[in-house]
Amino acid sequence: MTSTKIMTRAVALAGVALLLAGCTFAGTDSATEPSPSSVASAHPVSSSTPEQSESPAIEIGRDLDSPLTRNRLLAALPEETLALTPEAALAFAAFFMDLEYEMYAPPYDTTLYGTLSSTECQYCGAALSSVADWETLERSVEKEPCRSDSSDGYLLEETDYLWVMYQVCDSGLSTITRSENHTELATYAEYCLVTKVIWTNSHWMTVESTLHDVRECTPSESSPAKPINKN
Repeated sequence: MTSTKIMTRAVALAGVALLLAGCTFAGTDSATEPSPSSVASAHPVSSSTPEQSESPAIEIGRDLDSPLTRNRLLAALPEETLALTPEAALAFAAFFMDLEYEMYAPPYDTTLYGTLSSTECQYCGAALSSVADWETLERSVEKEPCRSDSSDGYLLEETDYLWVMYQVCDSGLSTITRSENHTELATYAEYCLVTKVIWTNSHWMTVESTLHDVRECTPSESSPAKPINKN
């Protein structure tokens, strides 16, 4: 496919259009499966129902000060994300994007986002570093959620449990507080959210995330990505 334009984190937070050049959709030829050290192992599941007993802190992608137990993690995830289905993967991708913006406001809690991020996710690492900077500067941002039909998107299947999800997030409004007396309102255009996710026995984890111009969110006829129907 042709080169697309992606929205950098600074641009996203300012609520302006996605206009930086350089990224293309992920393809099967360039796919690299995450190493075992960075994500929990992916195995078939017989049911999407999480186990009820309390378990030790789960294997996570990042070294966090306050790791979550598996039960606490599953309780924090929307029920519609807890299944090995394309619809659940799309719902998780939208939820994960919303988590990013929730971190940019007090108490600047990165625990859940970090738990769901692979160490190989460069976008995730940049987000976590950026949140630390915003907390130091006492800045914050509030952004409307990724409003997306979680059953209407595209799936690129790289392995049985490693997928690339494409979906359009609607336009909306963000509120940026730079100081006690300086608050900005900004609109942002709809954008294409492309998220590589892996199934880890009980939930999805993000391997990489990129934001694209919405015009590039529909793969070409020759693309291996397949539409997800509402049926």
